[in-house]
Amino acid sequence: PASQNTETKATIARKGEGSVLEQIDQGSVLKLPSSLLFENATSDAINQDMMLYIERIAKIIQKLPKRVHINVRGFTDNTPLNKTRFKSH
Repeated sequence: PASQNTETKATIARKGEGSVLEQIDQGSVLKLPSSLLFENATSDAINQDMMLYIERIAKIIQKLPKRVHINVRGFTDNTPLNKTRFKSH
């Protein structure tokens, strides 16, 4: 419904500056810039606020009908990580 879409956009706008919710033929796409979630060349989330933001998105997804298909994609930067923590990127 339109009211749910408005609520979703409002939730995303509150904490996710730089995030974009797009409507496409197949549905909706939420794009989160990596700078919102991670420092460059790390795998640690930036802060607790962003973890809460992701939890809010998860709650929105949980309210969707079961027939809705969710596809999550993630990409990395090309900056090497700390070798003592990780063997490869």
